[in-house]
Amino acid sequence: MSGLTASAESHEAILEQQRVDFGAFVHERQDDLENHCSFISGWSQSITTGLQQCSQDMGKFLDEELQKDIPTGNMQMSHGLSFHVLNVLVEET
Repeated sequence: MSGLTASAESHEAILEQQRVDFGAFVHERQDDLENHCSFISGWSQSITTGLQQCSQDMGKFLDEELQKDIPTGNMQMSHGLSFHVLNVLVEET
C-alpha cells in the first residue's frame, strides 16, 4: 500500500504545481491585458487631444485667417501680369 500512497502523493504534488503554474500564468495574462488597456487608453486620449487641436486650428483659420483674404476679382502676379478670377460658379445641368 505504501507504493500506492507514494504514487498518490506524487500525483497530488504534480497537480498542485500545475495549479500554481496555471495561476501564475493567468495573473501574468491579466497584467498584460491591463498594461495593454492602459496603453490603448493613453493612445486614444492622445488621438482625441490631437484631433481637438486640429479642429480648433481649422476653426481659427476659417474664422480669422481666411476672412483676411479678401477676393478682389484680380490676381496680381509678381511680374506685373494680372488674371481675372472667376467670381461665380455655375452648375451645369
